[in-house]
Amino acid sequence: MKKSNIQFKCPFCSTVETPYWYRLNDEKIPAVVKKEIKKLEACYCSKCKEISLWKDNKVLLPKMYEIIKPDKNLPDLLKEAYVEAWKISRFSTRSASALLRQIIQKIFIMQGEQGTDPEIDVINLANNGLPQDLNDELKKCKYIGDEKIAPGLIRAVDDEVMVKNLAKLINKLSKFYF
Repeated sequence: MKKSNIQFKCPFCSTVETPYWYRLNDEKIPAVVKKEIKKLEACYCSKCKEISLWKDNKVLLPKMYEIIKPDKNLPDLLKEAYVEAWKISRFSTRSASALLRQIIQKIFIMQGEQGTDPEIDVINLANNGLPQDLNDELKKCKYIGDEKIAPGLIRAVDDEVMVKNLAKLINKLSKFYF
């Protein structure tokens, strides 16, 4: 274990701190594998207690992509679910997409909709001022339209792009409604 002189941003919780680095080593590992393992380092975050895996100063685990922070006005209960969706998106974009669609459903319920039929909810909201561009994005994110996916269900082809699109949409809905 060695303490670094350089601060870093934890890939799990975004805390900036001076990390502790650990070299991975085990005498039972074959030499061919050991050569590559010597290039790996594990970093422990004292705030979130997570361990990230690095090679050549690049994070390997968790899988990383741009994190879209929740809108500041998003209600706390929904913000918690939003953050949870980002955490699981590293492992399953399909599960994260399902959770993000549930957040959209909850936003609509908070606006007085039933939450049982997304198409009807969106029609009602559109009649009460939901902008057309948000309506179009709901179709793009498969919340409504011919290819819609019910909130909470998993869609086999949801990927990182869909997670980002859903997150951006939630932030736009938050700005509009809250």
